[in-house]
Parts: sequence; C-alpha cells; structure tokens
Amino acid sequence: PPVQHGLGKLKLALRQRGVVVEEAASLEKATAGTVVVAGLSSGAGAGARLITELQLTPPKDAESLLIRKLNRGGKALVLVTGSDARGLMYALLDVADRVGWAKSAGQPFSEVRDTEEKPYAPERALSLYTFNRAYWESRFYDEAYWARYLDVLAQNRFNSLVVIFGY
Repeated sequence: PPVQHGLGKLKLALRQRGVVVEEAASLEKATAGTVVVAGLSSGAGAGARLITELQLTPPKDAESLLIRKLNRGGKALVLVTGSDARGLMYALLDVADRVGWAKSAGQPFSEVRDTEEKPYAPERALSLYTFNRAYWESRFYDEAYWARYLDVLAQNRFNSLVVIFGY
C-alpha cells in the first residue's frame, strides 16, 4: 500500500503537467523518452538490477531512499528506489512534489535532484489531543480530511500518529 500511494501521487503529478503516463512490465519494453524505474533497492526488480549494474550503493537503513537521474542506451532514466516500502514511497512522493515544481511541462523531471536519504530518527510521530468532542468528531468522520492530513504526514516523513482522547 505505501508504494501504491506513492505511485498514485507521481502519476497524478505527471498527468497534471500534461504528461501521458504509460506503464511497462520491464525497462526493455518501455518506449517513452524518459522512463521512471521505481522499485526496492534489493531483490530481483529493475531498480535493484540498475543499482548493481551502475555500481551504486543501495540504501540499506529502514525507510531510506535513493533517487538518480541517468542516461542509459539513449533513454533518460529516473531511478527511484527505497530500502523498503516506506522508503520507496518517500522517494516517489519527493519526485511527485518536484514534478509539480517543473517550469516546463515538456521537462517534468527538471527539478528532480540526485538524492540519498536515511532518517535521522527512526520514530517521527505526531500526537493529536482531542478535548472538544463535537469539534473532533466533525473531523474524525470526514474521509477527505484524513486523506489530506495523512498525505501531508507521509510527504513530511512522519511514520506514526497517536490520537489521545481527552473527553
């Protein structure tokens, strides 16, 4: 689910820039001029194979990520990897955010930078304290509110949410 969330946000950002998004089963079957290779940094996937082929150091710490802009065989590649599902989601959300910064729809990845990150703190939490039941429940049952709220938390790398009922 975290990876699907990140992929969805990246596809949405590209579509909002007017980019046609095609999915391919493998790098060899991709026909676009720019290809996003997204996957875990270990295992048998295309992301892990590219990391090995290019002799990059894969991210190993929990929730860590690696983003690289490359050229391979005449194709522009954006390699988006994570050590685990959350790391990959964070990488995809970062790329999606930067696609929104692009000055030209013809170059949607112009603001994407080579990045390698790992969290300094393993727990990044937010606590909500609820004291006014009517006000809290007006938000609690609002799915759109939670979708926006949790998107912001994910984009800012929070990995825990605690709700404390004070009434």
